[in-house]
Amino acid sequence: MEPTRETQQQNGSPQLPFYAEAGFYDQANALRVEFEEKLAASIQANAGITPLTYVFSENQCQLLTASSEQVFTRAILDDLIDRIGAWATATLGTFHVSTPQVRVYINGCKRELVRDSIHARWHYLLSLTREWPRASWVKVLAGAGHDDRRFDVAPLIKSKLVFNQLVVHDAGDAYGIDFSSRVMNPARGIVFLDGYLW
Repeated sequence: MEPTRETQQQNGSPQLPFYAEAGFYDQANALRVEFEEKLAASIQANAGITPLTYVFSENQCQLLTASSEQVFTRAILDDLIDRIGAWATATLGTFHVSTPQVRVYINGCKRELVRDSIHARWHYLLSLTREWPRASWVKVLAGAGHDDRRFDVAPLIKSKLVFNQLVVHDAGDAYGIDFSSRVMNPARGIVFLDGYLW
């Protein structure tokens, strides 16, 4: 499937720095299978202990996370990074891609609209979320960038976390994750890869 780009415009204003590429990675199903297999194997071998770590920051975020090297084989991870890098160079003129982190949201997890403390130019998410959590969105205050004076007037963009969709926005923009589900199984929650471009 050929990726399609969705750039957002607000009432004739200039394009906002937000991209949503559907059908992004041709091996997304293999990535998802590796995630599920790693989760199942670690649960069986470690009496329920998975590679996922709980992250908590009061009034900002609660989520499960792991290094992608703990979850995926090196070959598929390198191929994914190369694919993201090629897209970023062609689309944004960037040359560096961080190794992504695995992010998982289950019941009780959330991310408010907050900015990451990072000096990279762009933030990316690649959704590995299946269709189970129906109400799952990434929301971005797009166009504010690193300018605190524009934080309150920036337009809010919401994009559903659809399987194999790459979402890229200015790393200075606040973003959040909306997730409303009682699911506790990490394999049935929101799953995405999270990283930076510069």
